[in-house]
Amino acid sequence: MRISRFCMIVLPVLASAAPAFAQMDQRTLPQSSATIQPLNSPAEMNYPYNGVQRVQARNRYGDDVSALKNNPVFAAALTKSLSQSGTGLPGTSLRFACDGFATVGSCLATLHAAKMLASPNAFDALRLSMVEGAKLSLGDAIQAYRPDADAKALQKAAEKKARGNCAQVAASGY
Repeated sequence: MRISRFCMIVLPVLASAAPAFAQMDQRTLPQSSATIQPLNSPAEMNYPYNGVQRVQARNRYGDDVSALKNNPVFAAALTKSLSQSGTGLPGTSLRFACDGFATVGSCLATLHAAKMLASPNAFDALRLSMVEGAKLSLGDAIQAYRPDADAKALQKAAEKKARGNCAQVAASGY
């Protein structure tokens, strides 16, 4: 009898407090690389009460490449995502392959473009022209490497796949 009385008193109070917490000023919350996304339905949250929220990691497509060096778990998650999409690494690790690129996204897009060009040394040639030599954009590097290729279409497809890899890693909770 006491448990049911407790539930009748405390649960409505907790349920009424949930909207107040949801409306808190964002400046009072600690800064992190994750955003809180509300769930749409009780079935989606596998929890019988409303107001529960899940944490979703942000997409790190535009992050500096140092994120791969500083966080090996993130690098491993991206490596797994790349292998699931059928793109292999030319070197020993993703951190080594991305050395010199400005962003994680530009490195991943270059890896995808090299796979689409289907040449054994395409990544090294693209990387050389983007990072070291003339510091070309991905589209210009593709055009210089293979003049007969549709560089814009390849660049667009490679960037889309790279964004997909980053989104997959973010959706996995990292």
